[in-house]
Amino acid sequence: MGLSEEEWRRMTIREFNLLSRRHIDVKRAERKREDWRAALIASTIYNSASAIIATIAKKKNYKKLKIEDFMPREATNSQKKSWQEIKAMTMAYVSSLPGKGR
Repeated sequence: MGLSEEEWRRMTIREFNLLSRRHIDVKRAERKREDWRAALIASTIYNSASAIIATIAKKKNYKKLKIEDFMPREATNSQKKSWQEIKAMTMAYVSSLPGKGR
């Protein structure tokens, strides 16, 4: 994060929390920008291929997709799992792995 060792040591908990939140926000924005770029490429390829296929098949109408159609969707509250559910899923996975004593 560009801080010297001395700056890290003198940092208060509040300062650390603020810096951490800022770092998380920057990373989240970078990830969103990367997702958008990938979605732009995917939509361009899809729409170009669809146009070529429609031309060959002599169809006038084909469905164009928007960039947003290729963007990942945020999980809703009903899709988010509690730490207990994640632990149970992890334990079930680990117990299914081959190994001694199972």
